[in-house]
Order: sequence, then structure tokens, then C-alpha cells
Amino acid sequence: MLATSIFVGYLVFVLTGKGAAFAVANSAVKSLGTSLGFGQAEIFAFLSERSDQMIAAYINFNQVWDTLFGLIYGVMYVVWVSLLFKSH
Repeated sequence: MLATSIFVGYLVFVLTGKGAAFAVANSAVKSLGTSLGFGQAEIFAFLSERSDQMIAAYINFNQVWDTLFGLIYGVMYVVWVSLLFKSH
């Protein structure tokens, strides 16, 4: 399906590349958005091991690229659900 291919392509070719801009090797916290129940210590650890450029890339990632991820993901599911309940 085209919607799924677009979603996977975006995930593999765009999102992972944009996420590399703020990645720190062997970091305990890769992204605050994917950590459940993180506290002040995890936030300080995340921010302290990244440069100002990396933090700016993380903010950009969350504001732009992660938002597009949600939109593409949502459209994919709308397409799948509409196909599932499509009358024959």
C-alpha cells in the first residue's frame, strides 16, 4: 500500500537521519519523548551531554519532523481503517 510505503520511507530515510543530529553514543537517554516517567535527573543528563547545536537540532526535530511523523502515521491508519471497513 502506498500510505504504508510513504510512512516506512519517511521513518527510515528522513526521521532517523534527523535524529542523528542530536544522538550521543552510549547515552542513557536517547530522546526525552521516548522515555516513560523521566524526571529532572534524566532531563539534566540529556541536556548536559549535548552541545547547543544538538539541543537546537532536538528542538527542531520535535517541532517539525516529529509532527510530520504523527501526520503521516495518522493518514496511514485512516487509509487502512477505511479500506478495512470499505463496503464491497
